[in-house]
Amino acid sequence: MALAAPWDQPRYRIVERRLTLGRQYRIEGGDGRLLAYVAQRWMRIKEAWTVYTDESKAIVSFQVKATKVFDFKANLEVRDAAGVLLGTLRRKGWASIVADHWQVLGPDGIVHGALLESTGRGLARRMLTRLIPYRAQVGNAMGQPVARVEGTFQVWGDTYDLHIDQPGLDPRVLCCLVVVVDSLSAERGSLLDVTSLGS
Repeated sequence: MALAAPWDQPRYRIVERRLTLGRQYRIEGGDGRLLAYVAQRWMRIKEAWTVYTDESKAIVSFQVKATKVFDFKANLEVRDAAGVLLGTLRRKGWASIVADHWQVLGPDGIVHGALLESTGRGLARRMLTRLIPYRAQVGNAMGQPVARVEGTFQVWGDTYDLHIDQPGLDPRVLCCLVVVVDSLSAERGSLLDVTSLGS
């Protein structure tokens, strides 16, 4: 899969912006350059995120929208500004209760990969605190590792590095996946997470 710049880089950084109306994120390239700005729709019935070209939010780059209201499996379509389907994110329902488990489907509707968080780390983050840095591996359809998501330990806000180790999955879709996972995780919180109080 050949992708045009700037979505052809080996590393991306997803930075949550705090003190904003609704959850918002910067997607940066490995050199720190802003590639996209994400805003989660506020007062929404269906889960939805709009990805803009920059912080002015004047031009839409692509969008992430749930296909159903209150969908436990969270099927989310990623489409470009023209409405072309780039991929679909599907949470593995009960399998994601203890640790994150998401499937990544291509535009053809076939599962091309999956994001997996280890059970131990996922359980610790859910039962203890989200201050435990996030770690997850992304594999292709054959289970071979192709990307890694690494969270940074910090008290305020969340920052993730997405490392593309092997080509094959659309980085735009994977960046959106990181945003979705963080947004939904923040809404869920954890039993002892002091950072989620009042958010």
